[in-house]
Amino acid sequence: MATESAHQRWAELYRQAVLETNLAKLNARVGKAHSAINERMIELESCAGHLRERQALADALKMLQLLARETQNTDTSHGHE
Repeated sequence: MATESAHQRWAELYRQAVLETNLAKLNARVGKAHSAINERMIELESCAGHLRERQALADALKMLQLLARETQNTDTSHGHE
């Protein structure tokens, strides 16, 4: 059961980050999701299997990195107007 709740935790924080439309809140949501994903990856290091979740974690991290980069680009472009 702990495994399921750990999966649900990172997945929910990730979902909140991806769906956030308020740029003022986005960095904090991305940070929380990133931390939860890293924690879950560490938990899974000692477990066999979980291949689908491991791939989902890797994909989620890539998306969060892209989202963070886009947010920085948006902040930078608004600063030059």
